[in-house]
Amino acid sequence: MTTTRERIEQAEESLAQIQNVLDHTQSALAVAEQVEAAARKGRRLAKFLLLAAVVGVAIVIVMRITRSDDDGSEPGTLRGGRGRPLRLSSSSWTCLRESLRPTSPRSSSPRPGIQAPEAHRHRLRRLHHHLATAGGRRQELELNRRLAPDVYLGTADVSEGGEVVDRMLVMRRVPEERRLERQLAAPGSDPGVRRCLDDVVRSVARLHLDASPVRGEAAHMATRDAVRVNWEDNFAVIEAHLGEVIDAEEFAEVRDLAVDYLEGRAELFEERIRAGWIRDGHGDLRAEDVFCEPDGPRILDCLAFSDELRISDVLADIGFLAMDLIHLGHRSKADVLMDLYGELTAETHPRVARPSLHRYRAHVRAKICCLRHAQGDTAKASLARSLHRMALEQLRAAAPVLVIVGGGRAAASPPWRVGLATASASRHRLGPAPEGVGRSGTGRARRCRGGRGDL
Repeated sequence: MTTTRERIEQAEESLAQIQNVLDHTQSALAVAEQVEAAARKGRRLAKFLLLAAVVGVAIVIVMRITRSDDDGSEPGTLRGGRGRPLRLSSSSWTCLRESLRPTSPRSSSPRPGIQAPEAHRHRLRRLHHHLATAGGRRQELELNRRLAPDVYLGTADVSEGGEVVDRMLVMRRVPEERRLERQLAAPGSDPGVRRCLDDVVRSVARLHLDASPVRGEAAHMATRDAVRVNWEDNFAVIEAHLGEVIDAEEFAEVRDLAVDYLEGRAELFEERIRAGWIRDGHGDLRAEDVFCEPDGPRILDCLAFSDELRISDVLADIGFLAMDLIHLGHRSKADVLMDLYGELTAETHPRVARPSLHRYRAHVRAKICCLRHAQGDTAKASLARSLHRMALEQLRAAAPVLVIVGGGRAAASPPWRVGLATASASRHRLGPAPEGVGRSGTGRARRCRGGRGDL
C-alpha cells in the first residue's frame, strides 16, 4: 500500500511540473505575439519615416528650384558628384554660360582682339560640339583615366532652367604643390623630381606599349605631308600676331627652315610608321599637367578631342615633356628622360630626331600662347616669343652642314672631288663666302639648306 501511495504522489508531482511547463510555454507564446506585434508596428513606422524622408527631400528640391527661378542670384545649377547640385553665383554662371555657348557659324563678327584664321575657329567650334556631347565627355573621361584613374571620377550635366546645356568632368582636386612645374622650381626638390620623372616615363612607356601600333591609312596623321599641314596651321595662326608678339624676321626664318627640313624626308616618316611607333598617346604632355603624388604621378588633360593630334609618333609624345623641361632650364633631365624611355620601350631613332620633335612642340606651344594673348592674357606674349625662339634655335641646329675642305691647287683632282663640287653647287643654296676664305680655299664649314640629312 505504501508503495502505491508513493507512486500516486510522484505522479501528481509530475503532473504539477507538466502544468508548470505548460503555463511557462503559454506565457512565452504571449510574449512572442507581443514582440511580433511590435515588429509589425516598427516596420510600419520605418516605412512611414522613409516616405517622410523622401517627401522632405522632394520638398527641399522643389523649394531650391523655385528659389533659383525667382531669385536672380542663382540662375544656374551644376548637377554632379552624387547628384548634389553645385550652386554658382550670378556672375560666375553668366561667365560660364558665355564660355560654353558655341559660336554661331553664321556670325560674321569675331570677338574683339582675337584674330585667328577661319579654319582655326572652325576647329574650335568642332571641339566645343564634341565635348558638349555625352559621348565626347565619356571619351574624354576614359582617355584621361589611362594615366589618372583616381582623379577623373565621372561626368555630370550642366543644367540651366531645367535644360542640360553642357556636360562636364567631375574630378578630384590634386594639391597644387604637387605640380611638376612647381617642384622643378622649388629648391632642394631635385631627388623627388627625378623619381617623379622616372615614374612619368614608366607610365607613358606603359601607355604606349599597351596601345596597338597604328599603320597604313589610319596612320596618315604621322606622314610627312600631315606634319607639314600641322606646321602650316601653326604659321597661319602665328602670322596674325607678327610685330606685337612674334618678330617678323624670326617668323620668316622659322618657316623657311621648317619647310626645307621636311623636304626629302617622306621616307623617314614612313619608316617610323612601318616600325610600329605610331601609337595612341597623351598628345599634350607638359610639366604643368603632371602631379607628383607619393604613390606615383598623375598625368592629366590629354588631347581627348582630336585623334589626329593625340595619335602620333611615340617619340613626339614623350618629346613634348622633354621640350618643356628644356624650356624650363632642365636640359639634362630632358636627356635622361628620353634615354630612359628608349631603354624601357626598346625604341631607337637617329640622335638628331630629338631636336626635330622639340622644335615642333615648341612651335605648337608658341601658337597657343599667341591665341591666349589675343584673348587678353598679356603675360603669354613673352612666353610665346621664348618658345618661338626655341623652335628657331632647334631648326638652325638641325640645318644640314656642308663642309668643303680645300688646299693648294693639285695637278690632278680625283673625279669624286670634281663631282662633289658640281653637285654641291647645283643642289645647295649657299650664301656669300665666309670672310677670310682666300684663293687657297682654307677649310670652313658652311650651313646650307635643301639636303636630305637625318630625321
